[in-house]
Amino acid sequence: MDERVKDFVGKEVVILLDIDGETIEIGIDMLFAGTMGTTQVMYFTNWVVGPELLKVLMQGRHVEVKIVKPKELEVLLDIKFDEFSLEGFVASRQKATAMCNKLGDAEEKENIQLLLSSLFLGG
Repeated sequence: MDERVKDFVGKEVVILLDIDGETIEIGIDMLFAGTMGTTQVMYFTNWVVGPELLKVLMQGRHVEVKIVKPKELEVLLDIKFDEFSLEGFVASRQKATAMCNKLGDAEEKENIQLLLSSLFLGG
């Protein structure tokens, strides 16, 4: 990853999700760009998945993730996209929901749901 990627910290980045051929664009702020060990990484803000995207993810089998805007950022990336299987996504979400339901505290439920949403797309 080019060091100039750090110039985009604090700015909105548009990420394209291709879920089994259905494309969805998401605007999200970059929080950090740097090195962890020998790996160059970017972190983005916590973001809550809306009901329409969640439905597509629950029915999907595969997702491709690609940064598309700003173009000035996209051209600096050595890895242009990444792919992930959605196998197990439904079962994991159901398990997380069951854990939330056991808690009984509405605030704790919300915190866990936010954490799970950020973990799925932050990765």
